[in-house]
Amino acid sequence: MRKALFALIATAGLTTVALTAMGPAPAQAFEFPYCLRNSSNGDECRFPSFQACQATVSGLGLTCFRNPAYAYAQPYPAEPLPPRHRPRPRRAY
Repeated sequence: MRKALFALIATAGLTTVALTAMGPAPAQAFEFPYCLRNSSNGDECRFPSFQACQATVSGLGLTCFRNPAYAYAQPYPAEPLPPRHRPRPRRAY
């Protein structure tokens, strides 16, 4: 009985240590495209659509706008394409 109880406690302890060592999964950063502006807390950018923002602010006297970090983000530069063929050598006359 003692051996079974000890084995159970040891297994539970090792499982707890293993799960704690893994830690929480990292949150993914995501820029929502629409924000609302209120007078007390500033801007809250957490709306996936303009309609969702409008539904939240209706009757509250707040405004919705496009998230500047999302709207004016620069796309990654495209890598130049490799040449399609080798240029022909020029003949010296």
